[in-house]
Amino acid sequence: MKKNGFTLVEVLAVIVILGVILAIVVTNVRSVIQRSTEKGMESHAYMVLDLLKTYSLTEDNFDITDFNIDNLAAFELNADNYDAISATIVNGKIRIYIKGKGKLDGFIACGTRNDITVVPETDLITCTP
Repeated sequence: MKKNGFTLVEVLAVIVILGVILAIVVTNVRSVIQRSTEKGMESHAYMVLDLLKTYSLTEDNFDITDFNIDNLAAFELNADNYDAISATIVNGKIRIYIKGKGKLDGFIACGTRNDITVVPETDLITCTP
């Protein structure tokens, strides 16, 4: 007589295989999300640097040190993506510091137009305001 169905060993083998596949997929998806968030933070940093460069060239009394989280609306920026943001002049170049929030949460960007660094929020040694 022929039996229909699966043995317990066969069912457990399928569950183990599916678990391994799921673990691989979840790890890869997290990695892709992290890289995308880093690239998004980098894009925000370049946008802010370009904005500040434009203001410094077009506004006569523009003081770059006035740029901070409290007056982003004056620069037509939305504070929803930034927990902290500041700018300084270092060796004649605009240097920014951005701490993300919302979709950019967990990352910090800092540097000049030619040298942007994006790091996890826990790596404060690399990026300081």
